[in-house]
Amino acid sequence: MNILENIKELNDELLIVVDNIEHAIENKDWNAIANAYALITGRKIEVPSDDKIVDSQFKELLERVNKLENNTTTTKSNKTSKTGRKKATAKQEEKINRFEQMVDILPEVDKEDGFDKINDNIKPTSRNRPKFSQKQVTCRECGKTNEVHPMFAKENYICDRCLNRRNG
Repeated sequence: MNILENIKELNDELLIVVDNIEHAIENKDWNAIANAYALITGRKIEVPSDDKIVDSQFKELLERVNKLENNTTTTKSNKTSKTGRKKATAKQEEKINRFEQMVDILPEVDKEDGFDKINDNIKPTSRNRPKFSQKQVTCRECGKTNEVHPMFAKENYICDRCLNRRNG
């Protein structure tokens, strides 16, 4: 018997004990709860007699059962199927798509504060930029004069022919 089989057996036994505790809590059978608690922890607890104590211990035991249930679902191994994919566990099947809950918020995410106070009814001003006029420049290597966009006009201008000859 290997370790995985031992873990599976312990997990199954723990699930049975947790189910027994849950039923005992629902029925308020304190003797059964005390016995199950002793099986899990190895410590005995006394059965309460006062109603106030019963309520507080009932809540505490219910919290412990919930913690045990959460721990047992995480210890289950994800077995792979014949296709090599892992089978979905109960925890994976219960996942909620929280993106759908954000649909109402998404249109306002990238907008800054006060975006709704901006007046969009104003007509934009006309942009009357004059057309550029090409400038005459002289190549510093061959001495030829060319007309180029003003952005490329500079004192140490080199024409395309000289650049191609230089860079090969």
